[in-house]
Amino acid sequence: MIAHELVGNIDAPPALRGASGITFHPRRKTLFAVSDRGELAEIRPDGTKVRQRRFSRADLEGITLDPASDRLYAVWEGPERIVEIDVETWQLLREFEVERTFNGRTVFSGGDNHGLEAIAFVPDPKDPDGGTFFVSNQSPSLKKKSEPSVLVRLRVPLRSAERRGGLARILNVYSLGVADLAGCCFDARSGHLFVVSDDENLLLEVDLDGRVLKRGILPGNDQEGIVLDDQGFLYVAQDSGGIIKMKFLGFK
Repeated sequence: MIAHELVGNIDAPPALRGASGITFHPRRKTLFAVSDRGELAEIRPDGTKVRQRRFSRADLEGITLDPASDRLYAVWEGPERIVEIDVETWQLLREFEVERTFNGRTVFSGGDNHGLEAIAFVPDPKDPDGGTFFVSNQSPSLKKKSEPSVLVRLRVPLRSAERRGGLARILNVYSLGVADLAGCCFDARSGHLFVVSDDENLLLEVDLDGRVLKRGILPGNDQEGIVLDDQGFLYVAQDSGGIIKMKFLGFK
């Protein structure tokens, strides 16, 4: 179990049906959450809903923020795309198709349990695109001797792409040895990723080379999105409903 102090469910009754991703906006001091029904909601840390919208036909499985451009990026499972969203107007600006193969191996088949899931942006002012993205695919349980999920690093042409978008290229693929990597976020304080396995109720701390540094059991069920805010609170978006808030105290 991770060390934590539980605050409770801040999204009850749920604003989102099937919450699948969440991110924190440090300037606005709000959370942005998405659902697999194509919903986007902005929520204050106490659970107060600021606004909400549904994007038709979109299965949104994760969301992140580029703080330099102040734009949101969500993963759309099925078409295997990253969509760029204006944080003020919520207008869809560009779409980036994600490569499906790497070194001759299919990473994203686009079918059930093998499409785009989590997404996290890792800022780097020296990078030509301002940083890179980490995404994951989903897989059935390892108990069924299936192929585990993988964490995937992407280069998305944020600065060089045309107005309509471009191709997101796979830079590397990392197997963490667990199934169902359903959510991730970047923690600027540690410089590491926090990744959640829904199937195994695990929280993993992972470096940017794909090495698992720490792990602990995560409370809740159906965890599909995760983020840390600037006050050390951890938020977990659950596909079964609700957003669990807790003070994160580390790994036991």
